[in-house]
Amino acid sequence: MFALLLLSLLTISSVLGVPPLEGPYLPGGRIVGGEDADIADYPYQLCLIFEDFGPFCGAILIDEEWALTAAHCTLDAEANNLTVRAGSSLSTSGGQLVNVEKIYQHKGFNYDTAENDISLLKLASKVTVANSKVIALATSKPKANETATITGWGITDELDESMGPEVLQVVQVPVADQEDCKKAFIVEGVTDTMFCAGFFNVGGKDACTGDSGGPLVVEGVVAGITSWSKGCARPDRLGVYTNVASFLDWIEETKNSDQ
Repeated sequence: MFALLLLSLLTISSVLGVPPLEGPYLPGGRIVGGEDADIADYPYQLCLIFEDFGPFCGAILIDEEWALTAAHCTLDAEANNLTVRAGSSLSTSGGQLVNVEKIYQHKGFNYDTAENDISLLKLASKVTVANSKVIALATSKPKANETATITGWGITDELDESMGPEVLQVVQVPVADQEDCKKAFIVEGVTDTMFCAGFFNVGGKDACTGDSGGPLVVEGVVAGITSWSKGCARPDRLGVYTNVASFLDWIEETKNSDQ
């Protein structure tokens, strides 16, 4: 299963020890077809920062001391090299920086298939900054045609080799029918713990390079974690998201095990 890997993102893979061109991801992904956003409207959005590189993935604040992200964002990473920025529309300044204390990567994560692409981050201290707020978790998979909101920082075209705009981007796309989702990825494969969103047979708006670890929100709850795709905003493809509702027990058990 392969996806176009931007040259500028090969550095990220190298830094984190991610084998280049070995999975379906484009780590540190970005929004295509969106617009500038104010963090006050999306206060659950976090920017995940690698110590020696900078912003490279998104994350989602689900508790004052806990965040969700994609497992491929934490692959081979160590907690003491990661921080999150909360409460800022900018990826490189403002808000509150909080160290990551522990990484709980799903033990069933498979880099080649993207199965179980979810990690929990235990933060070293509480997020208390203004314009930052936790978001509730969806209890079921979103339905086809529901409007989904995705947010993130970075490039707005899959061929752009820059690290993208510093200002948070937002775009709305419909949740795709699961059969269309499977049709878009017949070769790669989509499981029941994943779902798709985007304009199938149209394209133009999407998370790019996975917009890794960032939130997909439906009706005020986080339903998906941006996981993978093939290219960005292509008419014959969709964005693929980890279905948060499939992992509610794992999230609760993991948090409780940290007590």
